[in-house]
Amino acid sequence: MIATRAQPEIRGAVPPQVGRPRLIAVMPAFNESETIGGVLDRLYPLVDRLVIVDDGSVDSTREVVFEWLADKPHAQLISFNKNRGMSAAYYEAFQHLGRMVALGQVSVDDVVLTVDADGQHDPASLDLLLKPIREGADAVIARRDFRLYPLYKRAGNWIMSAWASIWSGRRFQDVESGYRAFKVGPLLDALQYYKGYKYSETVEVAVILPILGYKVHDTTLVDIPVFRSRTRMKDVIIDLVAMPCAWWRVMAARRLPHGVPTWFAYWVLPLFFAAAGLGLLRMLTRRIYLANDTVNNYVHVWYISDRLFSSGSIPIRFAGLDGGRAFTFPYGLTPWLANALVYPLLGDWSVTLFLVLGGMAAFGAALLVRPSMRDPWLALLFIANPFFIDALAGGQYSFLWSAAGFFVFIRSVERRRWPLAAAAMWFTVTTHPIEGGLAVAAYVAFCAAFRPGVRLQLLGVAALTAPFLAPSLYFTLRTPAVGENSAGTIAISILQDLPRRGSVLAAPFVLEWAAPLLRRHYRTLGVAFAAVAAPMVLLSGGALANVPGFGRFARQGSYAGMVSAATTSDYRGYVSSADFHTGVVYRVLSPNEREQGAYYLVRHHGVLANELFSESQRRRSWSVDRYRCYLAAKHVDRVVVERGYHHEFPTNEPAMLANLAASGEARVTYGGAAGRIAVYDVTPFRDSGPRPASAKECGTS
Repeated sequence: MIATRAQPEIRGAVPPQVGRPRLIAVMPAFNESETIGGVLDRLYPLVDRLVIVDDGSVDSTREVVFEWLADKPHAQLISFNKNRGMSAAYYEAFQHLGRMVALGQVSVDDVVLTVDADGQHDPASLDLLLKPIREGADAVIARRDFRLYPLYKRAGNWIMSAWASIWSGRRFQDVESGYRAFKVGPLLDALQYYKGYKYSETVEVAVILPILGYKVHDTTLVDIPVFRSRTRMKDVIIDLVAMPCAWWRVMAARRLPHGVPTWFAYWVLPLFFAAAGLGLLRMLTRRIYLANDTVNNYVHVWYISDRLFSSGSIPIRFAGLDGGRAFTFPYGLTPWLANALVYPLLGDWSVTLFLVLGGMAAFGAALLVRPSMRDPWLALLFIANPFFIDALAGGQYSFLWSAAGFFVFIRSVERRRWPLAAAAMWFTVTTHPIEGGLAVAAYVAFCAAFRPGVRLQLLGVAALTAPFLAPSLYFTLRTPAVGENSAGTIAISILQDLPRRGSVLAAPFVLEWAAPLLRRHYRTLGVAFAAVAAPMVLLSGGALANVPGFGRFARQGSYAGMVSAATTSDYRGYVSSADFHTGVVYRVLSPNEREQGAYYLVRHHGVLANELFSESQRRRSWSVDRYRCYLAAKHVDRVVVERGYHHEFPTNEPAMLANLAASGEARVTYGGAAGRIAVYDVTPFRDSGPRPASAKECGTS
């Protein structure tokens, strides 16, 4: 409130000189009776108007100011009945200036100076502070000379400034400095996104201004004649939280879609991102995160790391997969190698970590390639894409890293950074040769046809990079999962995945193009999007696989790791039994999202008859002759049947094995773990017929 003591009408303020804006100083004060008088005396002659805010002082500060105001026509006091904090004091003063602007008493080009009442800010430095304003800056934050400051204070300021730099998008030298100058217009613009609590005003305004596009200067070094500090650890925590909150208010409310209330932006929208964050944290609680496509990553990273650190080399082929015929790198070259280096330190959890980091990298690169995606309303649509959710929750480790590389590749081409473009192209394709390779090929073709400005350079980059892509393409195309299936089967598999993965790769570009339409109709389109996305997530996660009418559309498997931890207790008993021997070839029938048992066998030097790709596992019904042929072609010694397999894949194979055991053509060698797994020795049945040269001869492709 305005103090009861009458003040001169502001209309009588000194008019600005021609070519010079008014200089208005704002000084908050709380229990500063010993210093405020001297500071006011030194400051008043240097400014056109002075606004003092008494923040509920309980000493004689208010009386000192009243007495000082007696012959100061261009100064006024705003006082609070109780202490509300420095942020509230500044907010009240700035709001007051806003009302003066509305009345025409202050110009948006005038300059606001913030000064502490304790003598830390020397008015003699005023000209230094204002110089950048005269040269075009919108705001100046003085960089304090910390000679008198203790080490802990300097370290804390560095941390605060680094944290502010992250959220503002520009580097700060001394974000906590209260000695500042602002043009009135930018300050009032920032004020609509400002909340302020305790001392957070300084850091909030500093973060907000650059996001709004204003030029902030913070390299002017000023002397601090005395050191005083009232901040406590609680205030530090408040400031650390206030900065991302300020960033959020600007990002969410600045481009508020039509018809969406501000409260929804401030309180409801963050819940969606919080839910995404909690999902990632949930994944990180799992040493082995189980989902449709995750265990393949754990197997390969473990094997690469084991070979790298035990023998100093990485074999081209994986001895434990597909009878030793599988390649070590069917995809995932760089992320798997990087993951393998930290595997000895973090174990299987490192793979979970790299999966989550891959999702974050894809999201971050999407924001990089199209900066408009930093609008949280568009970012929400990206992460709510059911196919992005499926890629992350479903364990599409290599695809996520490849997507991140693809976005960086496009960004590099658009900025004509050709060495980086070549590296990103190589990373994208070697990480996922099929989906990443098709995406890169499509973009190169698009630029060749419609982007003459980069056509020749990009084709040159592609030509130079192509020889380095050849090994990864060879490994992918020659992996047994591809070689044992017909071209039609592989093509159908790729075409089924293209719309899903393509929607993730195209999302930043489509969302930017559609942004004006989305902002005009966000509520309507958002409801429609949610109505479509929710059932698609359920379909992708396999939740509707056994619902009549949905089976043909739903994916087999689920995001099991979200609700339960991986356990290998069923297999530990078997590995310790007399039937288990290293080098024995196993066919494992398990639910798609619970393949940790197969991983356990490989780690104990068992050999899988297949790779851990759906195309390699042949989850189907068989005739007796084709089954015998297939077991012989894959050199299968044992078939492991998990109890949950038939629920997810209602094939005749478990029943056929039981019949073979009953007829003496196979035998049950292990049936422990409360009947949750059964191990069949199928060698008598396998060897009762001729051995084909490959599985293709069995008519299974």
